[in-house]
Amino acid sequence: LCGLDELLPRFRRGAAEPVVAAEPDDAGPAAEVGTINDKLLAEIEAAKSQYRIEAPQEEERELVDVSDVNPVQSVLSGFAALAAAYVFWLGVSFAAESFAEHPVTSEFYPIQRISTIMRTVVLGLGTLLTGLTAFAGVGLLALGGKVGLGLGGDEAGE
Repeated sequence: LCGLDELLPRFRRGAAEPVVAAEPDDAGPAAEVGTINDKLLAEIEAAKSQYRIEAPQEEERELVDVSDVNPVQSVLSGFAALAAAYVFWLGVSFAAESFAEHPVTSEFYPIQRISTIMRTVVLGLGTLLTGLTAFAGVGLLALGGKVGLGLGGDEAGE
């Protein structure tokens, strides 16, 4: 396919070839091509060599010794974190119900916007706190189970 073929509609591709004007031979002295681009590419390559681009491979990761983790303490901490997440969830649910039952009755536009923003901030941060605490609780339970069952060994992952 020629370069102009891409510009033609599909139904005209098999038709007669389009007429392309020939370039004049006496265009004059040509400018040097690519000198600025070559310099810029060399600068970019030099700058890239200063930074580490690749992610660390598994061989380079430091292995963690979990043999000294107390499984009972880990499991109890996991239950405590899940209980705290449940309390946070109850608080967020109460706040959401309270906001729904008591809408803003002000006619002043900035008060309406500010109250909407504050409600969103309170519910968003409460939900984020609940999720993070629950996630930490599940992780602590999993760690306690892994160590308690003897799956941890000397090093994590082996």
